[in-house]
Amino acid sequence: MSKSLDPGKKRKEVIDEILNKTLGVMKKICHRHDGCRIIQGCLKYGDQDQRNQILELFVHPKEMIELAKSKYGHFLAMKIAKYLTKV
Repeated sequence: MSKSLDPGKKRKEVIDEILNKTLGVMKKICHRHDGCRIIQGCLKYGDQDQRNQILELFVHPKEMIELAKSKYGHFLAMKIAKYLTKV
């Protein structure tokens, strides 16, 4: 017999784990292809508190400019701009 998991609860746990492991290095990994995609997924599928954790790191205009100039980071900058308008 298999246990059924609430997909929302499982997703929240996975995103919390990702954020806990990457919070100190998030600004570095968002300039890499795989890291950028992971953070975008956290923004897309995370709840509002999880999104706010990510958005707080990039609120400063200097951080956003640096991110926007990055080869892969500019995709995350666009996603952040999308979610900042929803806040």
